[in-house]
Order: sequence, then structure tokens, then C-alpha cells
Amino acid sequence: MDQQLQTELQAEPKEEIRLSFKEKLGYGMGDGAYQLAFSTNFLNMYFTDVLGLASNQIIRLMLLIRIWDGINDPIWGWIVDNSKPGKHGKFRKYLLYAPLPLAITTVLMFTRVPGLSQLQYLIWAYVTYIIAELLVTAVSVPYGSLIGVISPNPADRTSLSMFRNIGAGMGLAPPAVILPMIVFSQTADGVNYLDERKHLMCIAVMGALGVLMALFCFKNTKERLPSAAVQQKLDIKKTIRGMLRNRPFIVISLASMLLIGTQIYLNTMNGYLFKDYFGDPGKYSLLPVAQYASTVLIIPFFTKLVARFGKRELVAAGSLISALAFVALFQIRTENPMLYLAFSFFGGIGLSIFTTASWAMVADSIDYQELLSGQREDGMAFAICSFARKMGHAAAGAGVNVLLGMIGYAPREGNVPVAQTPQVASGMYTVATLVPAITFTMLFILLGFLYPLGKKKVAELQIRMQESRDRIQEGA
Repeated sequence: MDQQLQTELQAEPKEEIRLSFKEKLGYGMGDGAYQLAFSTNFLNMYFTDVLGLASNQIIRLMLLIRIWDGINDPIWGWIVDNSKPGKHGKFRKYLLYAPLPLAITTVLMFTRVPGLSQLQYLIWAYVTYIIAELLVTAVSVPYGSLIGVISPNPADRTSLSMFRNIGAGMGLAPPAVILPMIVFSQTADGVNYLDERKHLMCIAVMGALGVLMALFCFKNTKERLPSAAVQQKLDIKKTIRGMLRNRPFIVISLASMLLIGTQIYLNTMNGYLFKDYFGDPGKYSLLPVAQYASTVLIIPFFTKLVARFGKRELVAAGSLISALAFVALFQIRTENPMLYLAFSFFGGIGLSIFTTASWAMVADSIDYQELLSGQREDGMAFAICSFARKMGHAAAGAGVNVLLGMIGYAPREGNVPVAQTPQVASGMYTVATLVPAITFTMLFILLGFLYPLGKKKVAELQIRMQESRDRIQEGA
């Protein structure tokens, strides 16, 4: 077996690992850190309503960014896998150095320098967005890899994934709940618009909080399964070919792409919906509360639910409930924002369950890959999964702008906010409900029928992993 894997397994502690609440919370804060430092809830609206960029310009920007990610993610995975563990560990050190530059770049991305031409604004958007995405990857890939080296225990990983979801919620809540109550203003004619000055101040404050959360994660986590740097030159093509034979990894990557795409799509399109269809952007702050209220209800029982039913089974059931909720919203075409929010609670069940379980499912698929290849490459695996999620982000970003163009959305003209027609507002409702109904149905099919690691299979996988480790230790 691969020498690196043998070294890792020999270094694995024999005593039972017990993770403290503080360490679980610390790990969770890492996700919230880069969610806050790179808060993009109103990025699309900033492009259309502040910079005045056309939909086709934004689509090209989003696609180029994801091509960049296609290069950037595997490179960072390679860098992480080949880095030498130092006094701060192999993965934790990135949480110390990358978040502050990320927060600064995000502030610059939302800074509109007065007097520039439309072309210069477009170039500024390209440059700052590309650098920000590079820094997001520098945080997210090593952070994602941490779950595999903090503990080998599946129950611990489920718990860490749950706390990661809590941390993500803490990072997503301020931009989703607080910002809509602050960043919108209204013209004398009653037109709601995104106030760039208020928005920039909020971005700066959230960036500072994100850096503090990253430091908390760094100080309160420990890498218990140390990995030596890869001794041989890593063949990225060979690694990717190996992972393409890993069915659980392929399915969970595709499902993660749909998950993040649906999240971004809902966050972006609903911002327009509450501003122009319901005419009440302040109530948009209640939407994430409705969508993620199920998370608060699920988390205290999540570990027990997983032990009883299994991760795959829970996620598939949640996706089906969400699909049915958005089908119902599409059919009733309500004009009451509170009724829309009530249905959004059920629409958020699939997001809550999958987001809570997703990274533990990725870790399971990496264990499966280790059995297939005899080599563990957490950095590359999480880089590829991160890339898949960013493809979902790209599809959502491009899709929103394609659909806005199709329904006739009018971007800002100069310094004057534009009121949308009733036909455009009605079209927003259609695409805001129909698209997630389709994507949640796809998630139900992927996870319910194509993802092979159900409850029993995961238990069998862990037995085989332990047998493999025991054989290596006996032969050492």
C-alpha cells in the first residue's frame, strides 16, 4: 500500500478520540468565517442595480470566473496535498493567513469608484472577483479537508458536519437576515433600490467578523491524523480518473453542485422577488429564517436521526418534501409574502438536512476512494467537490441573469433606479418557484436512487476500513 497512507495509519492514535463541544464549535466557525468574509448575497443586484451591467455581461463574467475555478481548485488541492505539516498542521495554517486578504478583496469588489466608465467598472468587477475567488479556495479547500483528520469516527464526522452547518448558518444569517433591513432605500417616487454606501459598510463589518471566526477555528481545532506531504509527484489526471470510478463521490459531487446552485439561486432571485413582486424588500430578511428554521428543529436530534435512518435516507426524504413545497407555491401563485414565507419553511427542509449532512457524506466517499486506490488525497477530493459546488454557483449566477433577461428585467440606468413592469414581476414569481421545484426533484432522484452509501453500506465501509488499518499495523 502507498507509503504515505501507511505512515498516516501508523500515526493514528489508538485511544478513543473524544471531541469537546468547543472543538466542534471551533470547526463549525471555519465555514461561517469565509461565508462572512465573502458575502455575495447581493452581488448580482450590485452588478445590475449599482454598476448597471447588462445581463449578458454578467453571464460572461460568471462563466469566466468558473473557468478560473476549474484551474484554481485542483491547483489548490495539489498544493494542500503536497504541503508539509508544520507547527500549525497541514490544513489549519491556511485559516491563519488567507481570511484577512479575502475580506479586504471583498470590500474592494463592492467599492464603486466614482467617475469610471462602464468598461472600467466591468474590468474592476473581473479583477476583484477573480482574486476573491482565489482566496476563497485558499480557505475552503484546506478547511474542508480538516474533517478527515480531526477524527476517523463516522459519528464524530456527522457531528462535525452538523456543527459546520451551524457555523455556515452563523455566517449566512447576517447578510441574509440583517442586510435586507439595512441596505435598501427608496426614492421619492417609491422605487426600492440597493443603497451602495450602506451595503459597503455592512460588507466591511462582516469581513472583520469573518476574520475573527477564522482565528477561533484555527485556535480550537486539532489535526489528530497527521498526513506527511506526498513524497511522489502527484498525477492530477490519474487522481481525477480514479475519482471518476468512485460512484459515491461522483453522485455526492453532483448533488452538492445542485445544492449550492439551488441555495444561490433562491438567495439571488428572491431578493428581486421581494423587491419587485411583493414590493417589500424588508420582508426578504424573514425568508432565510423561514427556510432554515427547520435546521434549528433538526440539529438537536440530527445525530440520533442519522443513527436511526442514515444520512442518505434523511437527505432524500428532505429533498422530496422541498420539491413538493415549491410545486405548491408555483401552483397557488400567492401575492401574500407571509404565505410565501410559510411554504418556504417546508421548501427549506431539504436544504437544511442536506447542508447538515453533506460534508460527512463527502468524507464517506473519500473513505470509499481510499479502499479503491490505497491512497488518501483529502485535498484533491475536497478541491474537486468544491469545484463542483462552484459550478453550481456559476449555473445559478448565469441562470438568474438568463431568466432575468428572458422576463425583461431592466437594469439601472445611470444613477436612476428603474421600476419593473407587472409582467416582469409576475415572471419573477414563476422562475423563483419552478426552478427549485425541478432541482429538488433532481436531488431526490440522485440521493434516493443513485447514491449507494446508505446506512448499511456506510457501516460495512467502516468495518473494511478498520480491517485494512489493522492489517497495516500488524505488518508494521
